Amino acid sequence: KGAQVQKYYTTLKPSQGVIEYVHYDDYVGHISSPKSRHHRNERIVMQGITGVNEKNRLKVAVAIENEFCGHSTNYIVLNEEFIEHKFILIGLLNSSLYNWAFKITSTNSNVNSYEIESMPFSLDFNYVNLIDKVAEILSLKKENPKADTSILENEIDQVVYQLYGLTEEEIAIVENS
Repeated sequence: KGAQVQKYYTTLKPSQGVIEYVHYDDYVGHISSPKSRHHRNERIVMQGITGVNEKNRLKVAVAIENEFCGHSTNYIVLNEEFIEHKFILIGLLNSSLYNWAFKITSTNSNVNSYEIESMPFSLDFNYVNLIDKVAEILSLKKENPKADTSILENEIDQVVYQLYGLTEEEIAIVENS
């Protein structure tokens, strides 16, 4: 459920509602649409509904194989060509800049996939620092979801600001909004 998706990790216990399960054999045996097979892939998952005034509107993590997503989530299925870029997308979408851009362009509480698709993404950049930092956050959050990763998140923000060539004044606007 969307309530289980946080920045960089998913929780076992939702902040609201109860965990629901799918009877796998019944589901696979009766549903045959292309979307019904998405559970077979690792995906980038995000909350589908967030508060308009929340600091972080975009809360993005990884949904592993055979993990089903409820209606209150949205996700991105990456084909094999782009699976290696999942850490880049997770880092970008969880960054302060992308959250700021999303907040100023989205006027409702839904996080729609078309809004995410319309955001600028560039893969023509040396993302080694970003990938390493995201991988470290994911590892820390897997061990302890409450781990303080704010230093790494701030470092990711700096990489993203550099990627888009933001000035100190522009960075201040993003960080103080």
